[in-house]
Amino acid sequence: MIIAVQVSLFPTALFPSSAAALIFSVVFFLWILSEIVGAGIVPRLRRGGARTRRGRDRSSSLLIYVGVTAHLGIAFSFAGADIAKLPSSVFYSSVILMAVGIVVKQWSIAVLGRFFSGALRVQKDQPLVDSGAYRYVRHETR
Repeated sequence: MIIAVQVSLFPTALFPSSAAALIFSVVFFLWILSEIVGAGIVPRLRRGGARTRRGRDRSSSLLIYVGVTAHLGIAFSFAGADIAKLPSSVFYSSVILMAVGIVVKQWSIAVLGRFFSGALRVQKDQPLVDSGAYRYVRHETR
């Protein structure tokens, strides 16, 4: 007797196949892990454990987290109700785009090194970074 185990974090009925549900679950888990470790723990360790000062902007992170959670909830609600059904090619393209976004963000964080923080600000001794991913993005001071 073979027992099937659901390895996806999300109901497989929401995806084109059970393999697609597993792929999405893995990429979603990697995204969450990259946010916790790559954008939270590692930068703080590089700064010697020091927290960055947030300045006047104290609620944008909360707003982003609430917005992402709401959008995921809406997307899964639409998928569960078969509203705006998209072809599987759109799903796979989106998952690839999600994975590329994770890689680019982590690459950018690595290039910034100790100057990365969750707050959008420039530190007083921070040089203009024009290597890595920032080689392809024009800075407004140039």
